[in-house]
Amino acid sequence: MSQLLVRFPLPGHDAADGYAFALSPDGQGVSQHGMAAADALPLADAHEVIGIVPVQALSWHALELPKGSLASPARTRLVLDGLLEELVLDDMEILHCALQPNAAIGQPVWVCTCRLDWLQQHLEQLRLAGCEVQRLVPEAAPLPLQELPEPALQQDTLQAIGDPLEGAWWLRRAHLLSQGGAAPGLLCWPLQAPDTLEPDPLLPSWLSQAEPGRIQADAAVAQRAEQLIQQAVQVRHPSERWLESLSSGWNLSQFSLANQPADRWKRLLRQGWQCFCHAPQWQATRWGLAALLLVSLLGLNLLAWQAERRLEQQKAEIDRILTSTFPQVKLVVDAPKQMQREVSLLQQQHAVLTGHTLEGRLAAVVASSPEAELQQLEWDGQVLRLKGLALGTDQQSAIQSALADAAVRVRQDGNDWLLETRP
Repeated sequence: MSQLLVRFPLPGHDAADGYAFALSPDGQGVSQHGMAAADALPLADAHEVIGIVPVQALSWHALELPKGSLASPARTRLVLDGLLEELVLDDMEILHCALQPNAAIGQPVWVCTCRLDWLQQHLEQLRLAGCEVQRLVPEAAPLPLQELPEPALQQDTLQAIGDPLEGAWWLRRAHLLSQGGAAPGLLCWPLQAPDTLEPDPLLPSWLSQAEPGRIQADAAVAQRAEQLIQQAVQVRHPSERWLESLSSGWNLSQFSLANQPADRWKRLLRQGWQCFCHAPQWQATRWGLAALLLVSLLGLNLLAWQAERRLEQQKAEIDRILTSTFPQVKLVVDAPKQMQREVSLLQQQHAVLTGHTLEGRLAAVVASSPEAELQQLEWDGQVLRLKGLALGTDQQSAIQSALADAAVRVRQDGNDWLLETRP
């Protein structure tokens, strides 16, 4: 499933310069990156849009949540406002807060804060350009506060990040920084100019003993970083750092920026469908469904062909019966009607009366009630109305028995008797 990563510019920088973006077809590598205006981002090739929040705009606070604080999002936000009120310099009403993934009561957790109006401005600007952001992910996040096994110590990193527009910064993330209640877990400070005479007091003492490859730098500031530390660095593109941030599990779309339940379901369904259509692990299933649909289509066509053959055989058999029974019929157009017409002609020729005809019904009445006097009759081709005819119960039953084979029903309608074809 392809993902479009859009990095927001730092507060104070105009978005008119465009948004840095990276397009990843599988979440592992980058197929396209660059700068583009909000309405020029490659949305057509993306199944999910993820906003990357720059690390310089975030602050991190280690807290321990009291009991009941996770009962509801509204209560959690009130608890965070109370806990952070004395730790931040701004009014809590203008700040956006987000809890670390899988936050639990009774354990230290990270809380991320940033300017709410700044986030809303960029989200609205992207939305107006047709770019709906589904997730907000920090550009970098600290390691968990809980004690980690020894291999986690190898996750310590020092990076030089930045570009000509926003400047250059040092970024250090280390497990040892998480020790102590006031430890930041993630340090970000300006990268000095090469001609600065004063040493950088924040560069760690282990810098000179750092193993090759442990110090990374964006391509735009790599040369500057090497001049400062007098050793080679591993050059990386910022998009690689953004892809790594996706695996942290962080999602800053919480509280006032959280998607509505219906939106979340739509997003999950859309992501699931896109994943099913494009993810490599579903390729065998997709081929299997395609084969099943193809076999089903062939099977339906075969059944339809067989049914058509049987229908043609039945029609041919009916035509054969007609022509063999009535040799004078040379051209068969509608076999049932032609056969009915031929039978009627035979009945007329041999004076055979049936309940289907007027004569046949009158014959049944006369045979059952020879002394009955009839004043008037009406015939419309289906119903025979006898007016002024007095029939007893036995006579009515006799007439009904005589016309049973013809499916004619005898019933009384006022002073009249009706002989009508059964439905």
